[in-house]
Amino acid sequence: PINGGEVKSGDGRFLISSEQGVFYNDIVVSIDKILNNSVIPKMPSDDRFTKASEIYSVRLANSTNAMDKDKTVKLIFEYYGPYLTAGIYKYANGTWIYMPSNVDDKSITTFISPKLLNNKTDIYAVFIDSKAITPYDIRGHWAKDEIITYVRRGIVDVDSNNNLSPNSYVSKAQLLTYINKVYNKNYTAIDMGLELLDIQKVNEPVTYKEVEAIMKKATNDKNFTWKSIADKIVKIKDRYTLSFNSMNNYITRAEAIYMLYFLTE
Repeated sequence: PINGGEVKSGDGRFLISSEQGVFYNDIVVSIDKILNNSVIPKMPSDDRFTKASEIYSVRLANSTNAMDKDKTVKLIFEYYGPYLTAGIYKYANGTWIYMPSNVDDKSITTFISPKLLNNKTDIYAVFIDSKAITPYDIRGHWAKDEIITYVRRGIVDVDSNNNLSPNSYVSKAQLLTYINKVYNKNYTAIDMGLELLDIQKVNEPVTYKEVEAIMKKATNDKNFTWKSIADKIVKIKDRYTLSFNSMNNYITRAEAIYMLYFLTE
């Protein structure tokens, strides 16, 4: 119903929870356990990934498509394994991708945008990744969940000391690499209007103004503005970016990661 609630799987080990106001009309949710695991490929490496739940398909039917896209739907699995290496994974485009996950004593949880479930079927399961990495220097950081997600997906890398330096400025080369991995593209510096003519320019930080121009090309959205991202960071994360002082200030790695995650998910 529109005042929220939860739907459990038949075995009681997986549930979907929605608070009031996420959907503007009553919705229908179905959960099915996938019994034939041959239909869904397993993780590519048995010596790295261990399946720690059943595999469930989820469908949400919303007749009006009306919802509050700034709110989230919660997916919860029963879980009793290790904390740092576990994760909820979504099966999409022929592969399993890590979702931002939080583990407690009895469960593992992820929060997703309702539009990702709206009138389509998604598939979820829990896996333990024995080689999962959590950067040392993001404890308590406002973009911790998004950073961990992109590290575990292989989109961003840590240094030899297992640090990410989230508040450091992102370089032109780094931003281009992030964009190509997130959008599965092969954009060149020329495509993005970047000048990477020598090693000095490769390592130059990127301003918010430059990011706005770059993302208009990357998203093919001429109406994209950095302000739309900065306002979301304030609203959702209670964090002000330096773009409010000047668009000629430089964007940080954490802000770039959050922007890309927000735009795609």
